Amino acid sequence: MMKSVIFVGMLSLLSFSGKSQVFKGNFQYQGDDVVLTLQFQQQGTQVSGYLKSSTGAVFEIQGEAEDNVAVGTCSNQDGGSYFEAYLEGDELSFGLMQPDAENKPDYSTAQYILFNQTATAPAVSARRSQNPVSSGSGMASNSGNEIGDPLWGFSLRSPDTWLSQKNESLIILGHNTIAGMIVIFPHTSADMDAMYAEMLKGIDEDGSSLRISDQQIMSNGNNILMARYEGQVNGEKVKARGYGILSPYGGGAYLMAVATPDKLGDEILNAAEQCMATFSFSKPAQSPARNIFVGKWTTMTKNTQTDICFCADGSYQQQYESSYSGEGWGQANDSGNRGRWSVTGDKDNGQIRVILENGEELMYNYLINTQSGSEYYFNRDLFFRNN
Repeated sequence: MMKSVIFVGMLSLLSFSGKSQVFKGNFQYQGDDVVLTLQFQQQGTQVSGYLKSSTGAVFEIQGEAEDNVAVGTCSNQDGGSYFEAYLEGDELSFGLMQPDAENKPDYSTAQYILFNQTATAPAVSARRSQNPVSSGSGMASNSGNEIGDPLWGFSLRSPDTWLSQKNESLIILGHNTIAGMIVIFPHTSADMDAMYAEMLKGIDEDGSSLRISDQQIMSNGNNILMARYEGQVNGEKVKARGYGILSPYGGGAYLMAVATPDKLGDEILNAAEQCMATFSFSKPAQSPARNIFVGKWTTMTKNTQTDICFCADGSYQQQYESSYSGEGWGQANDSGNRGRWSVTGDKDNGQIRVILENGEELMYNYLINTQSGSEYYFNRDLFFRNN
């Protein structure tokens, strides 16, 4: 049904609850070669402060906080990036991410560091960036906040008081007093039978396993299927209720409410049903950079050749050929090498996202080879157009 990567790093959201804390004080990270110091002040919902490195670099922090989450910008005279901070007791998880082509947080670049609260540190000033990125956030808590993506072809509204976080692959909803999380992400199933087969597979990958608990997938409407799951995520027992929704334009969305067995109750399930009632579908949008990549791309080593086809109709195929194993498009017996693709970014850099027919996801981070202008690095491998 979905890759377990969806759950990696998200177990903390299974208990997405606790009292609101104020972002105030000093925090420190001690690495092998560097010491990082964070200082926060909060007035109302506004937060400010600085990030200082033992190498001498200093960055000014400006943003907003709600409950235990702060978001905003981290900048100095040389430039800026977005930050997200999560406060839990005397520990603070601080993440930095670069702006994308639309000046929004690019979560594929996110790097998180765990800081511990320390005693008061001396005040430090930082010159504000001459070209700071605009204020923004991957988190929101507005009632009825609309979330989605034109590239996915759907949007929905989060229930009242629920927090939402979105990246290039999925949406996660959490609540301060309701344990568990709601995960929403797109799929490319062509019809109800294909969606049924995908949901039946559940998850069994990278330490996460979710299986249908009663061996039943039930119709929950003309274009909706529902199933109950149980298993474990990174060693923790969980139960879940999963929904598959088929879009009239093809593909659609999966929604899964996940919690520990004793916490999957009416509150989170009612929130999931509220989300289901607000789905709106449209024909998936295409990135302006899409036409750049339509065609066949090739990379070679001494003994191997890999060909990728980003086809004009949105389909994806991969061919691998070596002097040892022969060749074949998509390895006809394995649908995992075929799927659908979409792109976000511009002509110089961005991401190509592939949803395989078996439900797994591939992500190609692309970067133009400035020396040639006609070649691209896909996940650091240099490809050239071959058609």
